[in-house]
Amino acid sequence: MEIGSREKTILHRIVDARRASIAHRKRVLPQVALKIAVEKKAPPARDFSASLSRNRINIIAELKKASPSLGVIRVEYAPAVLADELEQAGAAALSVLTEEDFFSGSLADLKEARRVVQIPVLRKDFIVDPWQVWEARAAGADSFLLIAAVLDDQPMNELIELGRSLGMEPLVEVHSAEELDRVLRAGARACFLAWGPFDQPYWRSMMGVVHGHVGGPLLQPGGPDPFRFAQPGSLSELLRKAGFCEVHEETKTLPWTWPGTPEEVWEQAQAVSVPFRAMLDRVPESLWPQIHEEVHAAIGEYVQGENIAFGASVVLASGRK
Repeated sequence: MEIGSREKTILHRIVDARRASIAHRKRVLPQVALKIAVEKKAPPARDFSASLSRNRINIIAELKKASPSLGVIRVEYAPAVLADELEQAGAAALSVLTEEDFFSGSLADLKEARRVVQIPVLRKDFIVDPWQVWEARAAGADSFLLIAAVLDDQPMNELIELGRSLGMEPLVEVHSAEELDRVLRAGARACFLAWGPFDQPYWRSMMGVVHGHVGGPLLQPGGPDPFRFAQPGSLSELLRKAGFCEVHEETKTLPWTWPGTPEEVWEQAQAVSVPFRAMLDRVPESLWPQIHEEVHAAIGEYVQGENIAFGASVVLASGRK
């Protein structure tokens, strides 16, 4: 899916704050001290890539206390308890949020989670500096997240190579075919893609209702198309063209819930749905009350307690080099 303008604003605000935090922390804890900690104290890295290569559905389970969009997600947040439960449930690896200001995470959470499990643990953060990679390994992380949208090619390549030199195969997140191409050129060894079609409850209950009233193009002509790889075979073809072998693709219906009310999920969808902006702008003012009513009723069909259980149909594809 494409990143909308609102997400870009939030993402870059987080990254700017992270850079400022790193500058301060570097003065307190020089990189040379982290290197010594890695050499003397860090446990051996667990094989993150191997954990995702077993002949089964391999899930990276995430531990996250809060987010900028949802606020506090879990008030009673005990990383060790959650990590143990997720491993027992069959998770192949864990992803632990360690960003403090926007996600209420910490490296202490990662250490606590890793201490009680045998599966690899990834540091999920906004990593833009080699210092953070050394910090992650010193804390016991087995992998770390890179976000292609906030890294130029050279620093991304350098961070990937540094991670590999420390036994940490990084996970690189992409949100477009262009970003995927950059990551593949950087030497990705395995690729895991997920793409969702329009024809599923989340979109049908909101943008589908709007489109039923105004007609015309669903997406902005010439704009981003979040569904262009949703057709069966599209992701596999993309991977094969990039030189991957052992390509596998399947479509799965997965559980997906949204904590909140129909009004909140509809408000969020309107705020971030850049590809649908031209369609939304075509709605006459007089139609909005009826559309709001119908959207709330459509979303209401999926309400379960305090959550909205949409579920999601996702095309999953993977390949290795």
